[in-house]
Amino acid sequence: MLEIKVIVDAQAWEAQGVKEALGMLVEHWGSSRVVEVREIPPEQIKMEVSGCGNYRGR
Repeated sequence: MLEIKVIVDAQAWEAQGVKEALGMLVEHWGSSRVVEVREIPPEQIKMEVSGCGNYRGR
């Protein structure tokens, strides 16, 4: 048995089509089933500023 993890950069509404297309492709080599489909939300950009809390400027 093989377990294959695939990450697809697609919209959440495309999950059903992607899942079915991949399932039909790998069924050529044996029976297959989808174990998990989950959406990973995009990460926000984080900015950190350090060492300027006591700056008074002149």
